[in-house]
Amino acid sequence: MLLLRPTVVGRPRVIAGAADGQPVGFAVCVYRPGWWDRTFGPVLCVHEQEDHPLLFTAHPCWWRWSQREVLDAEGERVGYVRKRSIRDRHGILYAYPSSDGDTIVYRCVNGETLAATRLLREGVELSFAKVVESDPFAKMLLLAAALFEK
Repeated sequence: MLLLRPTVVGRPRVIAGAADGQPVGFAVCVYRPGWWDRTFGPVLCVHEQEDHPLLFTAHPCWWRWSQREVLDAEGERVGYVRKRSIRDRHGILYAYPSSDGDTIVYRCVNGETLAATRLLREGVELSFAKVVESDPFAKMLLLAAALFEK
């Protein structure tokens, strides 16, 4: 489980372990000069805490403004995140969110739960289902979706 701390303007968003509250990573918006970011928005970069290696980035898509393309640290496409869907690297529907008050559940197309977020006073708690525990690419997409939802 992860705890996505609230956003503080001008500072990276802390990603902590939900159990102990210790930072395990951070997310930062990188603004590039020029008209691109003013039009489509910045690039979201997610790093691990130790030595700050890049985990993934989420870039705005010029062909669909509400969509973000998620790339791993090597620049390979992992998938796409939108408000109402998560798609794999080929654009095929992978998961969709369903809201129940302060809880959002991400379900696979077969209805199986992949992850859930819960709004807490300390931030947003993100828990992964067992089915995605060993899939780093699925976790990247679900983390990107959770970072964009709140």
